[in-house]
Parts: sequence; C-alpha cells; structure tokens
Amino acid sequence: MRTPKATTTSSAAISSPVEIDRPITVTVPTACSLSGLGATSVWSLISDGTLQSVQVGRRRLVLYESLSRLLTPPGESAAVMSSTRNPSKGGPR
Repeated sequence: MRTPKATTTSSAAISSPVEIDRPITVTVPTACSLSGLGATSVWSLISDGTLQSVQVGRRRLVLYESLSRLLTPPGESAAVMSSTRNPSKGGPR
C-alpha cells in the first residue's frame, strides 16, 4: 500500500516543510495486514495496552510506531527492520 507524502509546517520555520514518509496511525484492518496478525490478536493487544491507539470519533487508530516497536526484534532498530536483509546471513534454511 502506498502512503502519500504529507507536508506539514512548524510555527518556527514556516518556509521549511517537513516530509512524512509513513503514516502516524493506521486502522485496525491495516495493522492486521501489515503485521500478519489476526483482528482478535490486534484488538487484544490494544486492550492490554501493548499496542497504543487513539480513538477519533468512532474510529480506533493504531499508532504506527507502536506497531513497529511490537514487530521489531529486541536489539534491532525499526530502521534496520525496514532495510533489505542479506539472506545469506542468519535466518532459517
């Protein structure tokens, strides 16, 4: 799924826009799709506080950073996870 680039401006520097290359929040179905988890698991993780979410009106949105932290193995940063891995190093065969 392609995420459009949004442009925001800060009050300190109106002439220099900041580009956002990933969403701030995603819907529960999108979180399921991105993570490979089922809806029941995602709702359970939201309920127990493992996944951070916000409610806007009747809509529940999962914070992308929270989802990324959940799916990032200990000792690795989210930036490492998004880069291409070398299949010859580690991993199941």
